[in-house]
Amino acid sequence: MAALQKVITAIGIQHPRVKKKCSHAVKMLTEVGLTPEQMKRPALQLSDDQQQRITIAKESDTTLTLKNKQPVEIL
Repeated sequence: MAALQKVITAIGIQHPRVKKKCSHAVKMLTEVGLTPEQMKRPALQLSDDQQQRITIAKESDTTLTLKNKQPVEIL
């Protein structure tokens, strides 16, 4: 579980309304094709392709927060 926490940190899930950050990260990373085994490894130990998938998951996440803590939808 500690390795998945590193992946959560790497993709930047910080929105206060996302209570289950681990579940949210697993959902996002599964959508871009990462397996549970890959999610257990630190992000820097993944291949370049897998790291790009993490970046895609991060960029596609619509729960980013502005300074005033309002959710922002990415179009």
